[in-house]
Amino acid sequence: MLENLEIFSELDERELDELALFCQKKSILSWEKLFSHWDAANTLYVVETWSIEILDENNESIWVVSDWDILWEMAILWWEESRTASAVALSDTKLITILGFSMEKLAETNQEIFEKIQRIITKRRQENIDM
Repeated sequence: MLENLEIFSELDERELDELALFCQKKSILSWEKLFSHWDAANTLYVVETWSIEILDENNESIWVVSDWDILWEMAILWWEESRTASAVALSDTKLITILGFSMEKLAETNQEIFEKIQRIITKRRQENIDM
């Protein structure tokens, strides 16, 4: 399931299988709010099917996240931070989630995979800051 994600392309099959143990499936209905601006940013979301609209604090659309896009990957490392936008399903949507505290468990059970994921996400964070 995670092999479809570019963010985890540096992980081999065994590492992806290990990470998948920390994933959960979630479904939300059309127009259901996934999270709100200022909520705790403690979960990474992968949109498996359909789409999520991201809204700023004025409820204006910023972008749409669709099939196999990743949403808030920083949350699995910096999960004490707050969301900077809201997210609403544009249709019935299936998601894969990874909770931030799950990464602590992964670090305990497989430090090597955790450090690899940490490097990938830290690099992406820096690239976003540099934009």
